Amino acid sequence: MTLNTSIRLSRPAKPLDQADRERLADSLAAAGATPVIYARIAAPYEEYPRPDLDLVIQADWRRTKSIHQAWIDWALQTDVDIEGEICVELRYTYALPEGRVRRQRESVTAIRVDLARVLLERDLAALDADDRALGLTI
Repeated sequence: MTLNTSIRLSRPAKPLDQADRERLADSLAAAGATPVIYARIAAPYEEYPRPDLDLVIQADWRRTKSIHQAWIDWALQTDVDIEGEICVELRYTYALPEGRVRRQRESVTAIRVDLARVLLERDLAALDADDRALGLTI
């Protein structure tokens, strides 16, 4: 699935462990391809152990806002039934530099997402736009 030309999404067949992420990072670096970020629900994982929501996002890892938005849009398109706020962990695994025996430590960031609130905010924004189109003040 592609959201735009610079971000590509794919679902892994199984949850990716550290070794899987390292192999993926190394093979993409060897091919000169854009690296990937691995996204998974981190908390409350006890309530939502959802490996079906794991996602591999191929994008410039420095564009964090776009990556966050890509996961949110994808989750909403899959009609996820999750109540309340969740924490989505984004992991960027560095490729092993040529001639080195150790790689840079994996970079981990997290976003807090309430999908119901995101939907509500989008619905309200659409209504506000309709009001503006009618010349009403908000």
